[in-house]
Amino acid sequence: MAYVRDRMIEAGICGGMELAWNLKRGGPEKSIDYLAYRKAGRWIGVDIGAAYDDTGIPLVLQWGENPNDSLVSPAAYSPAPSCK
Repeated sequence: MAYVRDRMIEAGICGGMELAWNLKRGGPEKSIDYLAYRKAGRWIGVDIGAAYDDTGIPLVLQWGENPNDSLVSPAAYSPAPSCK
């Protein structure tokens, strides 16, 4: 899932979006299925793996913005993708 998360961030950055890792509960651990997205001048959380922690159902990839998430903790994605 970390691989998928990182490829989503890289594709978004190369497409002109401002994306970052999200630090789980403020850090230092990176969230596996949640990332940070800068939209209209503020960071919002994005859930990219519905029920990631529930092994009893199949994983569903999604783009679920949570604009009221006050716990978003963005961390710059590094190294920056080459966007070739």
